[in-house]
Amino acid sequence: MKSRSISKVVLTALLFGSMVVTTSFVTILMATPVAEAKKLTPEEKQLKVDQRQTALALKKINSMQRYIEEDNIKSAERTIKQASKYYGKVSDEFKENDKDAILVGQKIEEYAAAIQQLKDNREAQHQLNETLTQEQRAYSKMVTQWEGVIELLMVGRDKDTNTNYYLGKFPKFEESYAQFVSIEAQVREKLPNLIQLHPKASVNIPPKKISVGEFLDLVHNAAKYRKEGYQVVCDKLFDEQLAYYEKEYNTLKSDDYLNVRWLSRLYGKNADNDIRDIAEIKQAYQSAGIEASKERQDRLASIKPKMRALLKEKAEHHHWSEHEDQYSYSDGDMKRILSKSGRDVEEMGALPAREWKIAKNGLGIPVNRHSNGYVLYEVEDAPFLAGFSVIFYRPFNGQDYDPVSNVSLRDVFVPYED
Repeated sequence: MKSRSISKVVLTALLFGSMVVTTSFVTILMATPVAEAKKLTPEEKQLKVDQRQTALALKKINSMQRYIEEDNIKSAERTIKQASKYYGKVSDEFKENDKDAILVGQKIEEYAAAIQQLKDNREAQHQLNETLTQEQRAYSKMVTQWEGVIELLMVGRDKDTNTNYYLGKFPKFEESYAQFVSIEAQVREKLPNLIQLHPKASVNIPPKKISVGEFLDLVHNAAKYRKEGYQVVCDKLFDEQLAYYEKEYNTLKSDDYLNVRWLSRLYGKNADNDIRDIAEIKQAYQSAGIEASKERQDRLASIKPKMRALLKEKAEHHHWSEHEDQYSYSDGDMKRILSKSGRDVEEMGALPAREWKIAKNGLGIPVNRHSNGYVLYEVEDAPFLAGFSVIFYRPFNGQDYDPVSNVSLRDVFVPYED
């Protein structure tokens, strides 16, 4: 019991720091007074504020570099504002003497300048993008304006033998070419940023694209590419004509007939002249100061002589007697109509009158009577006659059939012995 009472008293004394005397024992407990908290001076308080605000500001400053590198202006401005707020609570004396505070002050200025630079850069980029957009539009208009010139120059530059360029485009090309060669300074003046920063920016010229750099190259080397373009196109067209002539020759050789246009090419007043298509190609060559290769010219020179020789040879195998039994009918009207071609009729004939067919319209009313026939024409300076299949027509006048007043000839002939 006593022991418990003493413990209680001691506990009470410890709790309340007072002297206690027990009734059983005289026990004096002298509790040590609790030390009072030390009061800070104003200077000490400001030091704590300076240290804490500097630490907070430095923490914000340390996150700034990431935002600058990311070009994250919004986050950078928010962070520098918070750092400046903390730094604003630091005393001037601490700012001047504490190395962290000095660093924070320097970094705030540096990052504020960096943020402004980001803003300036962004605005400059915006202005540049606007300028580039305007220059791209201007470039597109240039390409459209000079498309007729660009096409041939690109053919020359690329040696494009697959081109579909044709003779009829040359006159329009020449109309614009003289001006095109003088626009280089104008292009550089109007497209400075596009040329320097985006020389590969392009515009479609189906089936190709042309970049700004390529466009300038075409302008700068226009004379060279013009000449090479003419060479490619004229060579290709020349080869196509030679291939066509040789195909016609082979048709005559295998099938014994030839297109009627060859009569005026091989005989008469044009016998020694170039065929019109070849003459036009040669003129195009000449306008560019070039010519066809010797191999091409030799192939061309051989066409007419061997064609004439083959016609003469083939004529020996064809005679009017092949047709005179089948086409036994003829009259003056038929000969008169056939003579309108300007050639002299040597022989002619149609099927017997009973074999002429009647053509009717949709109402069953006769339109004409017609018959197949054949005619042999004389050809100026040629050692043969030209034979044509022909159809004779006798129009229906409502009561009877008029004399032959119309004929149609095939556009190919067969050479016959004269």
